[in-house]
Amino acid sequence: MYFAAFCVTQPAPFLFFIAQIYTKSSKAQRLVTVSPAKATDPSVNTGCNFNAYSTLLVGGYLYQDFGTRATKKPVLQSGLTTTCSGWNVDLWNSSQLTGDGTYGRRGGGDEFDITIWYGGKVETALGPFTYSIGGAYYALAHNKAGLFSMPDDVGYLYGEVGRPFTVSVPWSEKAATLTPTFRLADYLYLAGGHDIMLRYGVAFIVPLPWNRFSVEGDVTAATKITHGTSTVFRPTIFGVLDLGHGWNVLAGVECAGQVGCAEMLKLRISF
Repeated sequence: MYFAAFCVTQPAPFLFFIAQIYTKSSKAQRLVTVSPAKATDPSVNTGCNFNAYSTLLVGGYLYQDFGTRATKKPVLQSGLTTTCSGWNVDLWNSSQLTGDGTYGRRGGGDEFDITIWYGGKVETALGPFTYSIGGAYYALAHNKAGLFSMPDDVGYLYGEVGRPFTVSVPWSEKAATLTPTFRLADYLYLAGGHDIMLRYGVAFIVPLPWNRFSVEGDVTAATKITHGTSTVFRPTIFGVLDLGHGWNVLAGVECAGQVGCAEMLKLRISF
């Protein structure tokens, strides 16, 4: 009954979510958000593919790089990523499921982002390296004017490199993948000022003994190097069930320093 009421009272985010599922589009990982470290090698993939994902965060929405919580209330986050010959465009929406007011005016749980990046893979004498470079615009809803007021919005520029390793595991014919990554990013606040952030750690995909099951995520830290140095430990881990035909169900947690973790359930579709 609650879901039916939500569909009627909050039409914008609900229709955004349904449109993605209806078109059969599907991140992949951010997991988040899509992980640029998995960018397609443009020399290999010259076509386009699509990823859609929808995530229910029961424990609220975390700003993992900063170790803060946008809201403690449940949120529904959905996104659509298009990848063509190394170029990627991601549209992402967050909708707070409780609270007074309309979409875009309920607080930190309402947000809309657009991210564009280019990425791929290069072979070197030291093995393969992944890379990506891009930017994003984060439309936030922290002030009284709501989501469509620009002063609280944030721009984001970044570059990232990774070195994937494949590791055989005795319990599965599939190999595990471990990818140390390093990202340099700049958060640009439209109200003035900026923060430069270093993010570093290891992303992983590990098959389990049972067919169609795996564990994926990352163990990373983010260090702010402007306005005083501070570091936040920000791991994310999912259990993954592969349903076949590009459909996956994920359940796990994401954490952000001392503010703790948020439980999440995620649906991911790829084609």
